[in-house]
Amino acid sequence: MFFTRTHHYNFSIPKELLGYKLIGNHIKIHDLDFQVLEDDHLLTVLPHTEETAEERSFPITELQLEDEGNNTKVVITSRIRKVDSGLPLLLFILCILLLATSFIFLYIGNELEVSVTMCAFTLVILLLLFVRLQKDYFGYVRKIHGHIKYTGDQITKDVRRQLFKHKAA
Repeated sequence: MFFTRTHHYNFSIPKELLGYKLIGNHIKIHDLDFQVLEDDHLLTVLPHTEETAEERSFPITELQLEDEGNNTKVVITSRIRKVDSGLPLLLFILCILLLATSFIFLYIGNELEVSVTMCAFTLVILLLLFVRLQKDYFGYVRKIHGHIKYTGDQITKDVRRQLFKHKAA
């Protein structure tokens, strides 16, 4: 919902070859290891969270490989783990309730100082939540998507290079 991000990439190599080259691939981000695993014809990028003691929000990324002739369309969908989504959603709901309460104080109670203080407090909470999510969760998502794009481009270049060598010989 709020934390789901989807990207589409196209690579000019067959689906089976791209999937074969991606399976088992490791992605190292901020001293944390992510690995590409296969699960029912769906590739999944999972974090190895046992390596860290810090509290962070980690994405689970799914790669769907779709054939389009000789090309492969990769749909990358990242979503937050259910265990990690509780606190950000709770803080977001708290901020909405604080904003609603501040407007009630402003319009019904005519308490300008209280209303402005509550709005400022709410904006600070939202800003801290946004910065934290950008640093942790969305940072991981951006780097995983970038790594998949870069790796797919490298695989495509290698396949084309080998094909060119084969045709030149």
